[in-house]
Amino acid sequence: MTYEIPENPRREAEVETAHDKLATEHGRDNVLVTEVDGNIISIVGDNVGTIDPVTVNVDDLK
Repeated sequence: MTYEIPENPRREAEVETAHDKLATEHGRDNVLVTEVDGNIISIVGDNVGTIDPVTVNVDDLK
């Protein structure tokens, strides 16, 4: 999966960092990270690239 450019460009580094951490653990093709309404949202797939998420998290990376 990927990371999406956030609504607030100042949060782009946070989104990219969250994606890199999750991608290291779960594999780059299994992670989607974005920013919505000031929250970093991550979706982790099931290692086969499907859209059925294993976990969905809202992370406060402050």
